[in-house]
Amino acid sequence: MMVFYFCKGIPDDEWYISPGKKGQSVEYFPHFEKQHHLTKAWFDYYADVFYYKLFSAWDTLGHLLNIMYGLEVDKPSFNRVLKKLKAIRPDLYTELKNLEDSPEFEQARKTRHDITHNLLPGHVGPGVQRVSKNDITFGVGSYTPSAKIKENAIKFLNLFGAALDAIKKQNAKDDPVRVA
Repeated sequence: MMVFYFCKGIPDDEWYISPGKKGQSVEYFPHFEKQHHLTKAWFDYYADVFYYKLFSAWDTLGHLLNIMYGLEVDKPSFNRVLKKLKAIRPDLYTELKNLEDSPEFEQARKTRHDITHNLLPGHVGPGVQRVSKNDITFGVGSYTPSAKIKENAIKFLNLFGAALDAIKKQNAKDDPVRVA
């Protein structure tokens, strides 16, 4: 759904101009027409959901690996299980750790963290900064264009596929775990 709404068109590559068309100091989303605001709202909603759900899927991988390899990790998550996997399956650990350490994964982690705890990346930040003990500046807030969010989401999804492939490959090499 995130990609569906992205493909409807969100003209936010240039997300502000200064001065604005009517002389204001800053004009946000200068290329938006009325319908773009609704499209962008739906895109943002589904982007948030995407990151929540895909990180849950990564943690589900952690649960499965915990069971498959008898790691006995209490409250397993992908990260916790990965640490224990290093001693038991070093080759699988290396492949999965390389995925987790990739710039795409790190950006996805930052995006999900911002969605959960900070300003949403698809919304304009306040632009207020403390530059010293006595000085505060006001300027254009931070913003991540929709194309960058979508691009990272696709790369992050591909990393998940690569993780599944690595687990499948490892399982085929070893004595496969059979599900009864």
